[in-house]
Amino acid sequence: SSGINAEYGDIPHNLMMTYGDPCSHSTEKEERADYTPAPVVRVCLWPVRPSDTLSLEELLFRPAVCELSGNILLHDNDLFQSITEEQIISTLQRSAFEDESFQRLTRTIKTTLTG
Repeated sequence: SSGINAEYGDIPHNLMMTYGDPCSHSTEKEERADYTPAPVVRVCLWPVRPSDTLSLEELLFRPAVCELSGNILLHDNDLFQSITEEQIISTLQRSAFEDESFQRLTRTIKTTLTG
């Protein structure tokens, strides 16, 4: 992980671990009606841009609570009544890594985890 910190610093993120079926192409064995796959652990990691790179006054809500739950947490009834889909998308985009940075970070994490 030192490679990640050296290049990116501390990165805010959400981490979810859950059991699930294997993420693989089916085989003849798996297509049998009596086949039950062994569960695997799935790990989902959502990195977001550090808040010191964002203008928090421009954010209508804190995007970090949305990645795992799919809910938008609003503390203001007027905003709740008036917020639009475009405003939600814009706020989420402000906290997301740009595609090139995200792809580079993804490669770094994969390399770090797989050796």
